[in-house]
Amino acid sequence: PIIRHIAAMPEKPRDEKSIFTAMKGPNKENWMRGVWHQYNKNDEMMVLSAPIAKSKLTKDTKVFPAILATRIKKKGINVYKFDVRLLHGGKMQQGRDIDFSYSPTISYPAFRIVLVWTAIMSYKLSSIDAVNCFQSDSIEVARRLYMHTPFKYVEWFNDKYPDVKYDI
Repeated sequence: PIIRHIAAMPEKPRDEKSIFTAMKGPNKENWMRGVWHQYNKNDEMMVLSAPIAKSKLTKDTKVFPAILATRIKKKGINVYKFDVRLLHGGKMQQGRDIDFSYSPTISYPAFRIVLVWTAIMSYKLSSIDAVNCFQSDSIEVARRLYMHTPFKYVEWFNDKYPDVKYDI
């Protein structure tokens, strides 16, 4: 049985090198559900838009390649997630494409020290997960980043927003 992009299977499916090889394999329906799930997830975070014709952009607008990265994640005994992530495939330049890039992480030894110290001092420990820190509508149009239309995106967009008209 398949629930969204998670499937119960007798053995782990093969990881694919790209969405294009995945679509030629025996699990193409599962991978397609993974693609739709990723587009829906990005839509919920408001980081996607209607397709925009490249002719509507200025000559100096950089358009990044769109990559759909695929991987299989084990979610339980004989339960696997067909995980698809939408990535840009180009190199960004600080000062032109981004102002700064920061993803705070903590090492396991440092985390263990924090846990021990918290327990010794009877402190309360909390964490914050910023899910959507890149608000595309708060960025002026001239500074927005663009990517080539990813695999099956126009089909997904038309299914999701049948009344939205766009020009490509």
